[in-house]
Amino acid sequence: MNTHADGAYREREERERLYEAAPDVTTTSAGRELTIGPLGSRSSMLHIEQIVGGVIVETGCFKGTLEAFEKQVSEVHGGDNYGQEYGLALRFIRQWLDMKLAQETSPDVPTGIEPARRL
Repeated sequence: MNTHADGAYREREERERLYEAAPDVTTTSAGRELTIGPLGSRSSMLHIEQIVGGVIVETGCFKGTLEAFEKQVSEVHGGDNYGQEYGLALRFIRQWLDMKLAQETSPDVPTGIEPARRL
């Protein structure tokens, strides 16, 4: 039995189930993906995938929209250290998505986001 192929098949099935649960969101092969981490109480990786109509977030036991993730973080962590950590990640994700959109619509126009500086 090919466990790698089985794992990829199960992952694809899970994504399809998630997209069915959010019928207003459709997939596209041109989606953007970003992984940040480890973060949170589980020290999990936070993975986002931008698809037509929204953003899907996956981390630990959570899978859903960016808005649902933000609500879950607020309800579970509030302003504790993990809530602040996720809050920083969410701000970064939104800024990253805005930058990518600006680059797509006007690749030669500066985004207004400063380049990273060496610490």
